Amino acid sequence: MELKLNNFEKPKADSYYELWFVLGGSRISAGSFTSVGKGETRVLLNVPPEARNYRTLLITEEHVDKEPASSDEAALKGEVP
Repeated sequence: MELKLNNFEKPKADSYYELWFVLGGSRISAGSFTSVGKGETRVLLNVPPEARNYRTLLITEEHVDKEPASSDEAALKGEVP
């Protein structure tokens, strides 16, 4: 999957973004990335086949220094047409 973001903020220090496919309370990660801030950020991500039925996309900001668990800090949320 190619993700294109325009003028998407850079993550905070010691942080990165993660893209999730969401269905109800379930999440499937498509991978992590950073952003260039101003301008266009393009990211190639691997999407598992089981994500095809998940219609909500969520980008969260994850912190390097915390326990390896998904954050609830939503940076962007959208629906798949």
